[in-house]
Amino acid sequence: RLNINDNSLADTPPVAFLLDMERNVNAANAFICWFRLFKYARISTRLSQLTDTLRRAAADSVVFLFIFFVVFFGYAQAGWMLFGIDMQNFRTFLQSIYTLFKQLLGDFDFDSMQQSNRYLGPLFFFTFSILVFFVLMNMFLAIINDTYSEVKYQSKMVAEQEESLKSVFNSVIDKARSVLRRNKSELTHIRTAFATADTDNNNMLDHNEVMQVI
Repeated sequence: RLNINDNSLADTPPVAFLLDMERNVNAANAFICWFRLFKYARISTRLSQLTDTLRRAAADSVVFLFIFFVVFFGYAQAGWMLFGIDMQNFRTFLQSIYTLFKQLLGDFDFDSMQQSNRYLGPLFFFTFSILVFFVLMNMFLAIINDTYSEVKYQSKMVAEQEESLKSVFNSVIDKARSVLRRNKSELTHIRTAFATADTDNNNMLDHNEVMQVI
């Protein structure tokens, strides 16, 4: 409780820290809640292909990420040691990692690298771009593409099997209906014959009337 007549300063940093933590938790919770929509993807075969692709590609993706981060952290440390003295973007190891991630997105300063190190600067830039961007990233896309092709093919096979089972089921139903119609027609014919033979209209057939039907 704050006293307006008190001239001392209130200790607000703990309150500000709790407010920041509340915002962070609410942001993470909102992000996770949107992912709950993926459980409804099972309703449609096409929608479930995304989750199936990510699940099946998980093992290969873990191996790829291990290789990727080994190469990436190697370049990050090399960039820190090469350009850390002259370039602010490579001043620390974490700053070097952040800078290389921006370089993957096309945000880079080639001129500053070349000015910092005339020979190793261009070599660092081009080898990183070729190895990480063109080779490793395309390997990751190939993993996802191959897995998606497998999932799509299996989904197609399942759809064809379901269609085949549906066709067989409809064929059995049609045959059963045809037999029922034929039996119904035969029963109607027998009933008409009995009704015609019942000359005395007593709803009973005696010996002579049965012989007439036969």
